[in-house]
Amino acid sequence: MGRVLASITADSCGRHDTSAGACSCEANSVRFGHHTRYMHACRENFLLELGRHGMTKRDLVSNVNVFINVPISP
Repeated sequence: MGRVLASITADSCGRHDTSAGACSCEANSVRFGHHTRYMHACRENFLLELGRHGMTKRDLVSNVNVFINVPISP
């Protein structure tokens, strides 16, 4: 719909995740244990909402997580 959702007026964090995107059930099971495999994660929540609008996982694009420090090692 093209409506503004928010405006950022200051950046006190200085770090933003533009490479990892939304967490998934697979990634969470590696990070938090296999028992979390079937819990909802960000990616699955996005897919549920897309489905309500007639879209599929092919319509899901990478997201940007603002104000989150995700370390990336060489």
